[in-house]
Amino acid sequence: MDDYRQAKELDQYKKQNLLWDSVDGREAKIVYPRKSGIGITGVYIDSLWTTKFGKDRFELSGENMKPENQRLFLQAIKTIKFKKTE
Repeated sequence: MDDYRQAKELDQYKKQNLLWDSVDGREAKIVYPRKSGIGITGVYIDSLWTTKFGKDRFELSGENMKPENQRLFLQAIKTIKFKKTE
């Protein structure tokens, strides 16, 4: 089986869509269900900033959201602002 065909067949089993975007100028991984209302909707940012203790990361998600709540959640993600406190 060629790689393209195998990848296409495996794709049908995925439950989430994946989107790379930016939130407050940081690279963000955004996931949302292929079938609205069934699955995880969320955002993950690997590094807000680095401290002497390591990286500060951010994750926020919800599961099995109603379609309207999912739409509002995805809109709200884009409005997040991070402020580092000393």
